[in-house]
Parts: sequence; C-alpha cells; structure tokens
Amino acid sequence: DIYRNPVLILGDGLIGQISEPVVLPEPSKKKMPPKEWAITGAKGRAPNVIRTLWLNPTDAVVTHNIKLQKKYAKIEQQETLWHEWGTKDADKVVIAYGSPGRLVEDVVKKKRSNKCKIGYLRPITLWPFPGKRICELSKRVKKFLVVEMNEGQMVEDIIRYTGKNSTVEFCGKSGGTILYAEDIEKAIDKMF
Repeated sequence: DIYRNPVLILGDGLIGQISEPVVLPEPSKKKMPPKEWAITGAKGRAPNVIRTLWLNPTDAVVTHNIKLQKKYAKIEQQETLWHEWGTKDADKVVIAYGSPGRLVEDVVKKKRSNKCKIGYLRPITLWPFPGKRICELSKRVKKFLVVEMNEGQMVEDIIRYTGKNSTVEFCGKSGGTILYAEDIEKAIDKMF
C-alpha cells in the first residue's frame, strides 16, 4: 500500500494444509497514505487514468520508468527481510525459505551444539531478495547449502550473489515430497 506495488504471498503445500496452532500478529496501526490515484469518480477533481500500455512512447514514459526504478531501489533498500542465526563465525551457511526454513533452523542449531561452525539464513522476502547480505557472507563463508522443496530454483540466485567466492550445494525434493530433518542433516554432513 505504501509503494502502490503488487505483492505476491508465496506458500507451499505444508503451509496450505497447516494443522497446528498459529499466532497471527496484531494488525498494523500504521496510517496508510491517501489514494489520490484511485478511480473513484472525478467529482471536484481531474479524472484519473490508469494504464500500463503506451502506444506512443514519449519522454513521459521514460520519466515514469526512471521513477519506477527509483521506487524499486527504495523498496530493495528498506523492505528486504531475512532472519539469520549463527552466521557471525560460521564457515558454512544453510539457506532455506518457507517450510524447509523451520527444519533448517532446528537442524543447524543441533549441528551447532556439536561444535560445527554452521549458521543459517532464511529469506523472508524473495523480492527484494537479501542478495547483499549473502554477498557479504560469501566474503568469508566458503560453502552454502540451499534447501528447497523444489528442484533448486534459488541456487542460481545464491550463485549470483556469491560469485566465485563460495561453493553452493543443493538439497531438495519436489513433486509434493516432504523434506525431513534427516535429509538436511545428511546434506550438511556431506558439506563437512
């Protein structure tokens, strides 16, 4: 609402079929900006025209696109969300989002208690993606493990931000098959 930008909420089958208690946060009391752009009738004001197709590109279109790029940069700077744990001294980091993120947290904490220098990072927003943080970590973390309930679509994103600084490995299952803690533990053991 603040940026007037579409939002997609991504979930997986486990979240869609959740069968445990869920505590939802209190709704935000943040005052939302006025909607001068809304098509509410033009009584007492100039009409609003909303369109996405410009048949005759003009300087106005270029100006609008520059404005959008600035907005996207601001969103990336202010709205990128992630949670990490144990990364301060980790030499290996596991990255997972969604349902596998919960499993990874438990497995990494268990491995950490066994003296493994391992941490995890869970992207909360996939766009904007926490690429800058992953890039920072890759300057000293030499191995990343990406855990996903698919065929590794996030692996390319991680490689994009780690470059040649780090090795990126994958642990995942697709087709509705559930990842278990044992699967993740085996992949972590293989990293060590």
